[in-house]
Amino acid sequence: MGLELKLHEPPPPELDEREKSNRIRTWLNCFCVDGAHATAFGKLPMSSLDDFVSRSACFDWYGPTQYNLPFDLQLVAYVDIILLMAEFRKVVRNLDSKSTPAEGSVDVRFLFLSLSVYSCNIDIRRLI
Repeated sequence: MGLELKLHEPPPPELDEREKSNRIRTWLNCFCVDGAHATAFGKLPMSSLDDFVSRSACFDWYGPTQYNLPFDLQLVAYVDIILLMAEFRKVVRNLDSKSTPAEGSVDVRFLFLSLSVYSCNIDIRRLI
């Protein structure tokens, strides 16, 4: 439904700030529910993980408007976790039987994901 309403696209410029915030908040909630269910059941999400709102507007959206709600910070953190899990699924899916730990590819990828979690934590603390 969120995709049909084009909530994953940038809000139209003629909307007032409250409506823009509500559109983004609604999409981020749809995005998180979809991503969480997909992760829980080992499936791919129905929504694209490369949409404008979740990839670029999420952190920019949280701070500058007076219409943010107290739980919006949690929503931004949850989106970041969903994106991190998508990256993890991509790494695991791309592993093939020929790669070995001696090649370093597996270890380096998981080290990258660990550093991403740490970086996510720092970014969220900056928003508080």
